[in-house]
Amino acid sequence: MNFATLQGLTIPEGAVTQIADASGRVLWSAEKVVVGNWYMRPSADIAVGHSYGGNAGNTYLKINEEVSDNEASYIQAMATSNPETTISSEFELAGTAPGRVKRITKIILSTSRYAQKGGETSNLFQGQTYTLNVGENQESHTFTSCVGAVSDDFTWVLETAEYSTIIDAINNYVASNKEMPLVTLTITDKWVNPDESKTSITAGCSTVYLEMTGECVV
Repeated sequence: MNFATLQGLTIPEGAVTQIADASGRVLWSAEKVVVGNWYMRPSADIAVGHSYGGNAGNTYLKINEEVSDNEASYIQAMATSNPETTISSEFELAGTAPGRVKRITKIILSTSRYAQKGGETSNLFQGQTYTLNVGENQESHTFTSCVGAVSDDFTWVLETAEYSTIIDAINNYVASNKEMPLVTLTITDKWVNPDESKTSITAGCSTVYLEMTGECVV
């Protein structure tokens, strides 16, 4: 169709990105795609196995701040005297993209995690796993440490990991639904305790978020 021949329409100068009528009302506009970064943080509790530091309230509020406040608020899990202990919590994530998400290109997780030794112990702290869930698809990263690296005081460590296989699941959903899917994050602490008579370890997380990079329509 030759828009220039239609009565009552004006064509903007330069590249045609929109069609307007004589009054300036936009009848059609081309989508503009920009590459942007945004953050997704815990926004709701789904299932909480950890206890939490700080004031009482929704657990996700303890770990969703922009900058880690370390001991001011956190979630924690303490290994029992059993040979093996596993404690998990799942949180819904939310964040505001610079426009309607068209395609995700990169996902980086950042977390401030800790472990604390409560005295003499021979526990092996096997690790803390962060599992990103999109529908039936998931991808996990495990950060490991051992008791030899843990002090009686809180030992805070900033960790990062890049997710790659989960990106396809998000992009397939976005292509079909024109919106982001529900994204959740499960944090799991796990120990193996070879000597049940020794003191156990407390471990947990102070802050966690995803840095998203992608193409957005504005």
